[in-house]
Amino acid sequence: MHPNAHSDLTSGFPLFNMLSHWNGGLQWRALGLDETASTIDFDVPSCEGLHFTAFALASNAPLFAPSRPAL
Repeated sequence: MHPNAHSDLTSGFPLFNMLSHWNGGLQWRALGLDETASTIDFDVPSCEGLHFTAFALASNAPLFAPSRPAL
């Protein structure tokens, strides 16, 4: 996850803060998605049998994001 995205989901729209109080908390880890890799596959140990693919979006940050440039 891009550092700004993590920051935005912690402060601008505090989803990560809310999830930290649910079912044992949030275990965040970077996936390694960056300018050189547009997708990355990963598994979540507690979700046996499921496989996930993260991908970058070509879009602006959401309106709530502190990292979004002023309009």
